[in-house]
Amino acid sequence: MANFKNIFRFTEWWMNASSATFGTILGIVLTVGITYWQQMENQKEMTRKIAKITLHNIDVRINSLKNSCELLMKKDSIYGKLQSYMSDKLDNLPKDSLSQCIHLLFYGDYGTHDTKSEEIFSSSFEVWQFLDDEKVIGRISNCYSFLEMNEKFVKDIEQQLTQYAFNTSAKIMTENTKYDELKAANYYLKNPDVMTAYLKIN
Repeated sequence: MANFKNIFRFTEWWMNASSATFGTILGIVLTVGITYWQQMENQKEMTRKIAKITLHNIDVRINSLKNSCELLMKKDSIYGKLQSYMSDKLDNLPKDSLSQCIHLLFYGDYGTHDTKSEEIFSSSFEVWQFLDDEKVIGRISNCYSFLEMNEKFVKDIEQQLTQYAFNTSAKIMTENTKYDELKAANYYLKNPDVMTAYLKIN
């Protein structure tokens, strides 16, 4: 009888110990599983946010590029108009009109764009792991490549025109006691490098 009680107690102890162990293991498994699931969901959400930021950044840069191109086209139009007055009709333009034209031609566009989004998109592990649509990744990459190529082209022209405008202003100021728009216009319009830059715009 005593042996039976001992066996019963041992069995009861073993079941309690097994239940406690099983409960502990189950708790660990559930904790690890839930934590992993939460991490996966957080990474997916981060991927969605990065994708949204990336697409927004592309839109902003496209609009910025459009604005820069529109400004260059305005300059090109004014440049062509002033060229049509060369060389004996330029002084017939009203002084205010000539001044406005020169001001716009000499205006420098110093706009910048954010490259952080592109860097995050290119280097983010989450994007490459969870954004499984290769076509989307390819299109976004192509957009950035296209933007960089065109931004560089536009920026090079803007820098050239800004430099020519600065050189013109510096020359006029060193030769005259006050700024003379007519002389500045003549010097600027006769510069073959300026004409080459505007031909690139066309």
